[in-house]
Amino acid sequence: SAVLVWRAFDPIGRGKTGGASPPVAVGALSTYRNQVGLALALDYPSNWFARSIVHSADSVGPDELGVIVANTSSGMPSATGSPSPGPLPENPNLPADFVRLTILTKGDGHPDPGVVDSPMPLSMSHAKHAPGPVNIRSISATVSGVRYEISIQGGPQATPADLDAADQIVRSIRPTDASPSAASPPPSGLTGSLVFAVGPEGSSELFGYDSAIGTATDLGPGRDPAVSPDGTQIAFRSGNADRPGGQLTQIGIMQIDGSKAHSINIPVSVGGEPLGAGAPAWSPDGSSVAFSAGIGIYVYDGQDVTQLTQYPGAQSCYDLEPSWTLDGSSIVFAVRCDGGNLGIWSVDINGANRHQIAAPSPGGVIDYRYPSWSPDGASLLFEGVAKDHGYSYDSYVMDNSGGVTRVTHSSCERPTWVSDGNWIACPTVGGIGLARATGSDTTALTLFPRQSVSSVAWTPHS
Repeated sequence: SAVLVWRAFDPIGRGKTGGASPPVAVGALSTYRNQVGLALALDYPSNWFARSIVHSADSVGPDELGVIVANTSSGMPSATGSPSPGPLPENPNLPADFVRLTILTKGDGHPDPGVVDSPMPLSMSHAKHAPGPVNIRSISATVSGVRYEISIQGGPQATPADLDAADQIVRSIRPTDASPSAASPPPSGLTGSLVFAVGPEGSSELFGYDSAIGTATDLGPGRDPAVSPDGTQIAFRSGNADRPGGQLTQIGIMQIDGSKAHSINIPVSVGGEPLGAGAPAWSPDGSSVAFSAGIGIYVYDGQDVTQLTQYPGAQSCYDLEPSWTLDGSSIVFAVRCDGGNLGIWSVDINGANRHQIAAPSPGGVIDYRYPSWSPDGASLLFEGVAKDHGYSYDSYVMDNSGGVTRVTHSSCERPTWVSDGNWIACPTVGGIGLARATGSDTTALTLFPRQSVSSVAWTPHS
């Protein structure tokens, strides 16, 4: 029968041999980097232990490579080749308060170029829980094209502080060749700052990018960001009711540095139907946030939430993705129906004068999404689909006379004005695509190779 052998490499870190973890000072972290060819790094408390490992059968070839981090040396595999410590109760030598993080990958750790990386930072918030006497949570994640199985074990007396520290270690996992601060230099002409979401719905993370210094900073969970006119706050979407145990989507507001995040008090339902809030947009004076929820557009004025629109016809249609006019007197939005698209509409801020300003055309744009006025109020940007352009989602600009110009000639979903309307940003895999508003030039801002950016907002402030 096969004998499973753990071979440990390069013990890194210093710490206790048992008992409860002493408090760790802020910044008292060690960094693990790429000890056995794995292109990842992580930070862990300096009073914990970390080792690279090779897991093989009958000592023939590496079946698994990985890293173990633990709050006690008893949780470490032996460097002499003896069997690895197992979970309680099989291994009575492990202290009851042990916490151990295991990161394993099959094979030799070589990346698969066809795999998209998991959004960073990783999170245990949706981990699978294994039954039994030991607290075991696990996730699967891809970092630099390599698939990892990540698990956290905790003894029956594991402290909340140590379990939380293990979660923070998971959040610190990153590619050694593509950390958040290693973004590409900003293209010429890009000004201000960008806030963008990385990853799929329900587990996406917001980042801020300052073009003046060329770095990206993690702001916390969320998507659909919108920056207040003064550059001090971010409205965003959170939650995902489609995930097991997920919550209804909500609109949150945080400070520009990610602090003081809180949710708007949105009514639970309208007519018995749950609201799924999204696409927040700040008013020009920064006093209100419009957003779509359920079948209509709502406005939050800092205290109360008021319904502004609801599609008046018998057809099952939805008012979505609001954007304010420059003077704050009206809002434009897209109308989509179960049977098609009804274009772009406008309504005064008091709910009056609802009218259509762009209609689907069999010979032109047949689907309109995410309309937004340019910073000077002269043009309306939107995501659209045209039959003669291969049914791909591109960015279009409509001037005040109704003339429509196609700006991008490859897929561009959820376009956003940046740099005072000189550029248009498109979320992409790996970063953000940028096109001149005239369509004359395109470039890219590489932020997180192999990860998908899903939405972008811009502010002129650093």
